Amino acid sequence: MTAKTTQRDPIEQNDLCLTWPESDLDCWEDVCEGSQAVDNLREQAKAVINEDSAELVSDVWQLMFGLTPELADEIKAPLVLNRALLLSLSENKEFQKLRAYSELDPFLSTYGAIVLARELLDALQSMQGPDGAPLAGGIGQNEGEGQGEGKPGQGQGQPSKGKGQGKGEPQDGEGKGEDNQPQDGESEGEGDKAGNTECPLSDQDIRDVINKALGNTNEKVEDLNESQTTCGLQAGREAAHHGYNLDADRVLSIASTLEHNEKLKKISRLAGRIVNLSDGMRSKRVLDAPAEIHDVKLGNDITRLVPSELINLAIPELEDSFHQRYLDSTLQQYEIQGEGRAGKGPIVMCIDASGSMSDGGYYGYRDHEGVSAMYWANACFLAVAEMARRENRHLHVCWFDQCVFNDAHVDPSKDNFKTLTKYASTDPRGGTNFSAALDFALNVIEKEHQFGKADIIFVTDGLCHVDEDYVERFNKQRKERDINVFLALILHLHDDKEYERECASYQKQHEDWCDRSIVINRSDKKQGNVILAEHLLQVCTTGL
Repeated sequence: MTAKTTQRDPIEQNDLCLTWPESDLDCWEDVCEGSQAVDNLREQAKAVINEDSAELVSDVWQLMFGLTPELADEIKAPLVLNRALLLSLSENKEFQKLRAYSELDPFLSTYGAIVLARELLDALQSMQGPDGAPLAGGIGQNEGEGQGEGKPGQGQGQPSKGKGQGKGEPQDGEGKGEDNQPQDGESEGEGDKAGNTECPLSDQDIRDVINKALGNTNEKVEDLNESQTTCGLQAGREAAHHGYNLDADRVLSIASTLEHNEKLKKISRLAGRIVNLSDGMRSKRVLDAPAEIHDVKLGNDITRLVPSELINLAIPELEDSFHQRYLDSTLQQYEIQGEGRAGKGPIVMCIDASGSMSDGGYYGYRDHEGVSAMYWANACFLAVAEMARRENRHLHVCWFDQCVFNDAHVDPSKDNFKTLTKYASTDPRGGTNFSAALDFALNVIEKEHQFGKADIIFVTDGLCHVDEDYVERFNKQRKERDINVFLALILHLHDDKEYERECASYQKQHEDWCDRSIVINRSDKKQGNVILAEHLLQVCTTGL
């Protein structure tokens, strides 16, 4: 857990440029409480813009996270540049693409807001004035510091720039405008609204700043979006319900881990594509196959929402209620019952980590993107872990060559980031012994109380002979315990006809000890993703 520093005072609405729902503000304050990274950005905003602009990073977070973020009708004059930046962001097409990932996801919104706010401030700080001098040190400092508190056109005159007294000119013969004092009982401070102050930067300057900042932000957020889905990082308030620590500094630490580990990044991206494809298939299955709907329950799975909940999004008065119930996982959604057995018990996963799964060796072929069978197998692990989590199914996974050398229990109710990222990078080793892995799976099912009724997912390139006597004993035990086995053969089909025939013979042999088998051709990644997504979705949501 990340250590917290001294607690800050609550964020005030008059320090913000957006109108915040209370639930969003609570979520953000939980995320940024004690964060050194957020505090640093607040100090940078004070130095680059002005003392009142510290909460720029907060407004950027809300613009990325909020369901329907809106600019406030009135703001303090010193916030005029903040407001101009936010308005330009909201209208930018590249930022809208960014919001497609981050909306209602505090993890991506937090990472994106910190990166984007830093890029915005750095871009502002690097700007130069007409004389070539940097504008840093208070771009907006000189705006609205005169005594012109009143409204323009009422005889008080316009607010002056700089620190002069700002004696205004009378408007249309009304009043003398002496010393910019408010007239006719107007209250002090009315001129502290943005309507009285021009933005210190031109529209083109603002657009240049936005484009520069987004150019350095979008790719990072897109990469993280593909990775975070399958690394145990839940979106929405669901994370808080499970006791996850989503504070801003931990988010940055996690993002750094994923960003700088190229191997893990490649594996998690592949897993993310599989999960995203399965999401689309699940959504289509709900819409196209109403016979599979078993019941209605509460949750926040957008792909399973009942139509009446979706209609609420079209009614402005009900948007905030929808937003809050999404965060609280209390939206009405379909509970799906498939054609398979209804047990939805735990999963034991066996992953072949023998030499033939590697980049080298006689059968260690890479696909055209340099991804070996081991990458695919570990991507299957991450994808299954995420699918099982969504179905609240326990997962026990092992890696084997001639024996089982790594194993882990993935509890769907716990923070599994360290476990998933540690084991997803498992490297292949020596020979292959399927019976050692299958015996391990049977032992887990027999001895661990959470795995009394489990499915087995077996991922391999198929290059191993299984003795007929062993197959007979194994089948007897799995039938006695009502265990189903799903086999995923990850192959690299190419012009080597002998290799293809050998793979086909192994598939036929392995069908004797499994209920279903599929072949994934790594040389056709797109089709391979689709096949894996389809079958893993069924295994993880309805059983075999």
